Amino acid sequence: MIATERPAVPGDARHEGGPATAMRRHLGLDAADPRLLVHPDDEMLAFLVALQGGDREQGWCDYMRLGHAVAGLLRQVLRARCGDRPARVLDFASGYGRVTRFLLDDVARERLTIADVLPGAVEFQARTFGVNAVLSTTRPEELALAGEFDAIFVTSLFTHLPRQRFAGWLRALAARLARDGVFAFSTHDTGLLPAAERPPDGFWFRAESEISTLETADYGSTYVSERFVRDALASAAPRLVARCFPRLLGDFQDLWVAVDGGEAALDALELRTEPRVVVESAEAGPRGLSLAGWAGGRYGKPAALEVEVDDEIAAQLPLDVARPDVAAQLGTTDDRCGFVGNVAIDGEAPFERTLALIGVDARGERWLAWLGRVGACVRLAREAEGRDFRGRAERAEMELEQAHARIAELTARMAAMRASRFWRLREAWFACKRALRLTDES
Repeated sequence: MIATERPAVPGDARHEGGPATAMRRHLGLDAADPRLLVHPDDEMLAFLVALQGGDREQGWCDYMRLGHAVAGLLRQVLRARCGDRPARVLDFASGYGRVTRFLLDDVARERLTIADVLPGAVEFQARTFGVNAVLSTTRPEELALAGEFDAIFVTSLFTHLPRQRFAGWLRALAARLARDGVFAFSTHDTGLLPAAERPPDGFWFRAESEISTLETADYGSTYVSERFVRDALASAAPRLVARCFPRLLGDFQDLWVAVDGGEAALDALELRTEPRVVVESAEAGPRGLSLAGWAGGRYGKPAALEVEVDDEIAAQLPLDVARPDVAAQLGTTDDRCGFVGNVAIDGEAPFERTLALIGVDARGERWLAWLGRVGACVRLAREAEGRDFRGRAERAEMELEQAHARIAELTARMAAMRASRFWRLREAWFACKRALRLTDES
């Protein structure tokens, strides 16, 4: 079960061999590993559970998979910059440790420091993961954090800061970066906003967020342009140079990597992440599970989609269907990213079986893209189909309304023309021509 009064490992009291157990195996964690624990007050978990219609086990699986993916990217940054040398790492605004727990794969707990404004989150991580834990503040000038760090990671903080805090936190954190260190943080680009809402100065903020325990004046929703970030960095930390990886995190957030040491330090930095897999159609029947959709990414395209059922490889679907629409969406040139296939599922209760979708790249490396029950996959596909149908219906309705409006506009113009003095003279002239038989009109 999911934790209620105290952290607990989900899945143990439900179906042994279900999604929670499969996720643990994919993560390579023992059942007793404390990194499987999630605090009951973690609002990120609550948010993901709500997205899954209240399915707490599915929400937990998504929580673990997404945290592991982000940590994998940050570990790539750490290895590229620090190599094998022991690094002092700060995971700032870390919440209840969705990402922190997986950084421990590379960083010794005594060299890993976390900081957050939520006292419960700080206490939970100190007690559960054994890391150094510091209570933060909403005001950068009040941050009490001693020492320097070789790597500072900040995910999903600058995506929420008001203007007056954005540059302040850049300055406060960069000041704690050791010589030759690396500072990585994520942002939302203003290009994600509707064109009419994109601000000319490159900064957009709205006082709303998914974290109900924080004041929205301090923690809302923020979108920034690349130019705004570069100018803010140049002012707050002129010694750093930065590279932006657009939409690297979850195909939504940009990841900025800033280093002390010149642009050459960034030239060889290449990051790879798990593919995005979208199941557009999923039906379970006597012949098994039929799947159709696409798999791709901006930073590493899979060569095939591997399908696991109850921890066993059940099929490998080639990505051989042309999807120019997806290529345009991802900004890539290779449009062979669609898949269609059937996956054999033996036995009863197919909707309760555990399903994992794994992207396999050309080097044979496997990337977990989704894990849950077959029934959840079918439900999500149907919801996507419903959204697509509603979207098409709304577009058709809008186009029909526009056509009606155009017809009404033309009708009004014709009526105005017919009522004009010019039109009356025109009609009289044609009547005269007809009377004198100067025209073929009858």
